[in-house]
Amino acid sequence: GDMGQIHQHLVLFNHVALGQEKIFLEYIPHLRDYFRFPAHVADGVYRPPQDPGSSSDLMD
Repeated sequence: GDMGQIHQHLVLFNHVALGQEKIFLEYIPHLRDYFRFPAHVADGVYRPPQDPGSSSDLMD
């Protein structure tokens, strides 16, 4: 369920540190309602998180 939430950080690391241009990552939009800081996707691209942490905190 939180695959995109955590993997967005790993994909960003791969891009910045390892120079990988494109990595495909699944996005499940209905899961964003369950996370305190949901992943943000715009124009088909994950946007870097603006909040600290792993972005996997669930809503109460």
